[in-house]
Amino acid sequence: MRLIFTALLALYSTLTVADDHAAKIAQAVMPLPPSLQAEATVVQVTGGGEKTVLRKGSNQMMCRADDPAPGFMVICYHEDLDSYWTLAAPILADGASPTEERDFLLAAVEAGKLAPVRGGILYVLNGTFIENALPMSVIFIPNLTSAASGLANVPNQHQPWLMWEGTPLSHVMIPGK
Repeated sequence: MRLIFTALLALYSTLTVADDHAAKIAQAVMPLPPSLQAEATVVQVTGGGEKTVLRKGSNQMMCRADDPAPGFMVICYHEDLDSYWTLAAPILADGASPTEERDFLLAAVEAGKLAPVRGGILYVLNGTFIENALPMSVIFIPNLTSAASGLANVPNQHQPWLMWEGTPLSHVMIPGK
């Protein structure tokens, strides 16, 4: 009887881990357009920045599964933007402000540690819980200005706007609902 119980417990544990793994992958790809979801690479990133590949993909898109921190946030981006997220992760985990993040990343660009990505796209789903998470798309266009694009440079939850205007890391924020 004890052997049967142990076997059932092991089977349950295996199924639970498999279900958790599948759920992490399903949640991680949620921000992507449906046509990109099935072939995206999905990684889990620890607080220390170590990446574990949950699923290897084939379409140059990389998604980061939600981490144990409060709230829900999954991010997907073109693989060329991975160095941006890898470099920024430690300061973001330490609670850096948007200004501190910008200054840190611009210093990395000036030092040659980070190359701007023209047209790189990022998809985010962020909220207190998965049920109230809102989408945001971000397109990187180095050195773009409000004057050259007609985009506002003030955050707006309903319309596209330009962040980090005129810098090598300027990007268009496109809120969704």
